[in-house]
Formats: sequence, C-alpha cells, structure tokens
Amino acid sequence: MDDSWHREWDSLALALPATRRLQQIALVDIARFAALVIERRESFLGKRIDIASDELTGATTASEISEASGRHVEYATLPIAAVRQQSEDLALMMEWFDRVGYDADVVGLRSLYPEVGWHRFSTWAREQEWQGSRPRGDGR
Repeated sequence: MDDSWHREWDSLALALPATRRLQQIALVDIARFAALVIERRESFLGKRIDIASDELTGATTASEISEASGRHVEYATLPIAAVRQQSEDLALMMEWFDRVGYDADVVGLRSLYPEVGWHRFSTWAREQEWQGSRPRGDGR
C-alpha cells in the first residue's frame, strides 16, 4: 500500500489467483514502526519482526478500490508466462507469493504495537485521491 498505485486502472492485474491472500503495509505504518524501534531500541535489540498491516485477496483488494474510488475495478489474473516474458524476477516473486508468501502476525502486531496506528487496506484506499472517482458526499 503506497502512493505509487496507478489510480486510473479499471482492473487490478497480478499473476496470482484471485483468492490468494497477500500481506500489505502502508508506507506510513513502516515509518511509524521504524520510529517506534528507534524510540524503544533496547526492547527490539536482537529481534526480527516481520510487519504487515493487512492481508487480503486480489479480489478483495479490487473490491476495496472500487468502494473507495467510486468506480468498478475488477481483479484479473495474469498468466505467469506473460509476466515471465517481461521480467523473470517479477515472475519468480509472484510464484513465491503464491507458493509461500509473507506470514507477519497482523493481529499480533496490532495488539503489541497499537501506537503505530496500523492501516487496513480499506482505510488506506479511502485516503487516496482516485482520478475519475466520484466526489465525496455523493450519497455512498
């Protein structure tokens, strides 16, 4: 979840099944967690902590973007062979996401570090300025 999402898409296309859960994190959550680590340095020494602020499927992600932007966005599964033609590294990453993926304890992180203010994807999506979206206050 970051501000580099292309906000004019009518589809969200990844080389993952629509039902594959993918962990995500807002940039601001990374920054806040990093600040927390710096502030509480001693309690984090020697620890490795995977972080994520939400976990959702591609289909749910498209639905959340649709809700936030006010226009219909569909999820589309790209063939891995097509991705591989463009980038072997990207294809390998997508295969890893599908086979293994990240496993941060999203619920545990929210409980242990509530001061971070972890963003759910739906909250992050509503905070974005989507091009071509309906203006706020449209009765939704």
